[in-house]
Formats: sequence, C-alpha cells, structure tokens
Amino acid sequence: MFPAIRDGEMVYVKPSPGESLHRGDIVLVKGDSGFRLHRLIRADVRRDVFITRGDSGLQDDPAVRRAQILGVAVAKDVQVGRAAVTARFKGPCGKLLRTLARGQAALRKVVGGTRLSMNNFTKRAERAPRHGDGYPARGLRGE
Repeated sequence: MFPAIRDGEMVYVKPSPGESLHRGDIVLVKGDSGFRLHRLIRADVRRDVFITRGDSGLQDDPAVRRAQILGVAVAKDVQVGRAAVTARFKGPCGKLLRTLARGQAALRKVVGGTRLSMNNFTKRAERAPRHGDGYPARGLRGE
C-alpha cells in the first residue's frame, strides 16, 4: 500500500477518546521504541488492545494500550504548485488535494529525469568528434 504520510511531512494530530477510534484511523502512538504514526488495524476497546501497522509494512506493530495513543491524524500539508495546502485525511476534498500533490511529485520525477537525460544527450552531442579534432580522417575526399 502507498504510504499516506512520508518522512518530513507536517501532520496535524488531534486528541481522541478511545471510543472514537476506528479501524483505518492514522494514530500517533508512543511505544517502547519512540513515537510512530501508523494506521490502526485492530481496535478492541473492551480489552484495551490496539494494533497498528505502517501502510508499507508487512507485519503488525506490537499491541498498545489506549493510554499510549496520543491522538488521531486529521490532516497534513501538501505541496500543490508552489503553495502548501492543508489536506484532510477524510473527505473528497482532502483526497483530491493529496492525489494532486502525489501526481505532481511523480510528474516532477519524470520530467526531472527527462531533463537530466536530455542534458546528458546534449553534452554528448556537443562532444561528438568533428573533422579536424585530431581524429584520423582516412577515407574522406577520396584519400
């Protein structure tokens, strides 16, 4: 699964009571290894057991208690054009903004790679050997 949040992105978290936690929410957890912002996979409020996993992760994180969940991620800042815009995680408008930002980042990689390739091609073409550059010119003009 594609990660909803990448390293270095600004994320907005609001405190949330345990009863309002649902599967699929992105929660901020303080565990034994530090803080993590992962998606909630299982929420058993009666037994006070919550299991998270990163979107790109293959294994579940260790179970945590409600007291270790500090809040729920509600939005993040995304770059659309030259402006930074706050996009909510729920709702169509937030999804549209996140999709635009992701597409823009992918396009930037493709266009950036093309520019680099074209620059390399141009440099190679400029350095192509020409007559009189010290290369043997046998076979020219009937020689």
